[in-house]
Amino acid sequence: MRSTDDRIARLEARVAKLEAAPASGDELMGLPDDTRLYTPDLAGILGCSPRSIQRRVKAGKLPEPAWEGGKRVWLAGAVKERYRELQQESALRNHRKPGWRMN
Repeated sequence: MRSTDDRIARLEARVAKLEAAPASGDELMGLPDDTRLYTPDLAGILGCSPRSIQRRVKAGKLPEPAWEGGKRVWLAGAVKERYRELQQESALRNHRKPGWRMN
């Protein structure tokens, strides 16, 4: 059984990790378009796990990566472009038709 001090230290580490995660994609939008992002980098920027990156690629929420030295790599510009496309698609889906009123 673990001691209370060990449990507290593990919880503090988890809290610090969550606090370090970005709240939005602002960090991504500030990167030059030709910046290479490897899976751990992109996961850190988006605040998710590396496995979630692969799920998002499969779901079409992220572009397909290129391969460089046996590792997946994305250009920041391609990721930002896909993000903008998803925003536009969302706006079109949520667009209110003329004459529509909320009662």
